[in-house]
Amino acid sequence: MGGGDIKLAAVTGLFLGWPHAPLGLFLGACVGGLLAIILLLFGLRGRKDPLPFGPFIAIGTFIAFLYGAEIINWYLQYFQIN
Repeated sequence: MGGGDIKLAAVTGLFLGWPHAPLGLFLGACVGGLLAIILLLFGLRGRKDPLPFGPFIAIGTFIAFLYGAEIINWYLQYFQIN
């Protein structure tokens, strides 16, 4: 993560608020990790090659903005402790 990613994450937090901002960052990390694995498997990138994280933060923020409440409610219902 670079300085721009940290600033973008801060703006995400201001825009989405709690608990959607951490969800957006988590979703961005998941999407970025999945794409990185795919790029490694197909040999398009190496392990040491940089992969910009900003677009994935934006994708995760967008998903959390549209479906954040549903994702959080699903998670809380699915992992409810009795």
